[in-house]
Amino acid sequence: MNEANQKPACVIVDLDLPEGGGVELLKQFNELPVLALIKGCSMERRVQALRSGADEVVRTTQPPEDIVSAVQRLIRH
Repeated sequence: MNEANQKPACVIVDLDLPEGGGVELLKQFNELPVLALIKGCSMERRVQALRSGADEVVRTTQPPEDIVSAVQRLIRH
């Protein structure tokens, strides 16, 4: 198979990047599993990410192992 035709197994989007636009980006990946990273633990922010297309939301302040575990869960499904 041609590598150009392969899809990524998972997409990770940091919603707190300085340029913003992460929520809009989430809406573009409707056929791929998406992990959204957020800085705070606001329930409103978490719900917004999930409604915009994230399959899972993890805080960037969590240990790296938590982010890796989330990616592994998404890839398995």
